[in-house]
Amino acid sequence: MALGNSLKTIILYLLYIPYILVELVNLIPFIFRLRFPLSEIPGPRTASWTRFWWVKTLYHKKTAHEMVRLDKEYGPIVRISPNSILVSDPETTRKVLGVGSIFARGPWFDSLRLDPYTTNVVSERNSKKHQQMRSILSAGLSGKDTDLELIIKKHVSRWIGILDNKYTSANDRHVTVDLSKGLTFLTLDIITELCLGEPFYCLDKTTDPYGFLEALQTGVITQQYISVLLELKDFLFFLGRFDFIRSRIFPNKNDETGIGRVMGTIHNIVERRLNGIGEKANLKQDMLNSFLSKGLTLDQASSELVVVLTSGVVSTSYAAQSIISCMTANPQACCKLQNEIDSTVAHENTGQDSSIKDCTLSKMPYLQACIAEGLRICPPISLLREHEVPSPGVILHGYRIPGGTFIGFNTIATQLQSVYGDHPEEFRPERWLIDDEAQLKQMHRNLELVFGYSASKCLGINIANMELNRFIFEVFRNYKITFANPESPWKACSDLLPSDLQVKIERREIHIQTNGIQINGIHSP
Repeated sequence: MALGNSLKTIILYLLYIPYILVELVNLIPFIFRLRFPLSEIPGPRTASWTRFWWVKTLYHKKTAHEMVRLDKEYGPIVRISPNSILVSDPETTRKVLGVGSIFARGPWFDSLRLDPYTTNVVSERNSKKHQQMRSILSAGLSGKDTDLELIIKKHVSRWIGILDNKYTSANDRHVTVDLSKGLTFLTLDIITELCLGEPFYCLDKTTDPYGFLEALQTGVITQQYISVLLELKDFLFFLGRFDFIRSRIFPNKNDETGIGRVMGTIHNIVERRLNGIGEKANLKQDMLNSFLSKGLTLDQASSELVVVLTSGVVSTSYAAQSIISCMTANPQACCKLQNEIDSTVAHENTGQDSSIKDCTLSKMPYLQACIAEGLRICPPISLLREHEVPSPGVILHGYRIPGGTFIGFNTIATQLQSVYGDHPEEFRPERWLIDDEAQLKQMHRNLELVFGYSASKCLGINIANMELNRFIFEVFRNYKITFANPESPWKACSDLLPSDLQVKIERREIHIQTNGIQINGIHSP
């Protein structure tokens, strides 16, 4: 759930002292119990009696590191709190998330609400309602109702032009650029045009015009805390009943910055569209018209569009940064990819034009291997997404899991399974180029889990795949990239929202053969 900056002060006072007191009170019954329901399941000793251990992990931004350590030390099922377990086994993940699963979405999903009274497609816990909403949104999010490829190419070309004009290093000019901001704004411009028929033009601004990045940082961090501290979540929802408090701790369309301002902009566009204001407003091929054609109201369409926008920006931008970071740290992989790119450009006879189609990009073996390996090493969706075990309980990996237990997903460790071959912790695109079809099939089946599974699978995966194809292709087609600070190449304000991917970029010289004519020069967008 994305919350306003005013929550920072509240959280500082509410998070520690009251929660420690509650934990001390809750500890008393355990002193008189010989066994705890999850006592047989391995895990950190502290996690057997308090959730504060996991809060500490979040605070120190070590979630990714801890998820890998827990899997190595304790195995595919780990106790991470008195009533929560973490699973990394792919088959268990499919069992919990599959269609008709007996495992219901837990209260963790309440933390994804933008409003204490209203659910959305990602926060809805009722299985039937959730599937109904997915059905309504699926057509718009598939990208089939828009000229998806043209829109993506247009904005990527704008971005390349901006990089050329402002940030390209030359002989006596050494400039650094934060790709984390550029990729986030690029993704935001693409998704807003796909959603609303018009972009926010964030790429053209030197600063964040909506306070969007800061709002995302605050929201993502806060969501992680309240998804674990359910009492805090309930308390905030209680405060949300009072209008004068609600407007201060939850985003609303009247805010002047952050997610609230984005909500207001979207609300105004939806309202104009419903009233038929604007030339050919109702003829636009975008997600908004797709949603409205399915019968969504003004508030429903506005709410879902905000969710689509924020989730799409975070996951795709994160994935792109991860892949570029992994590639930049591996010069040999960069060289192989750029050789494949140059050969493809020559074969397609496009010269310096950027008209290579996505269908061609999706068939480039090494490009797809690099993207797959980047997604595997740094999954874009690594939230716990806890589901609840039904009564009277289930047996998982030989352990009895009582009803009411929350099951979270260790997506990072899931992508480090032995099916990926030797040294799965290393970035090695070549692992996707083996001749073993059976193993490749299993590898791709496991990789699919990074975008969810079955009834919880990301609806915008087609858009994300096309964006990643174009982003990675054009970045490494046009530039030689090096880290500005190799000792600390990539900082993060949380495990889920990276920042400060500071790099230096130089225009690549190309040597390609087109129709028998040698072309030497520099790529241009």
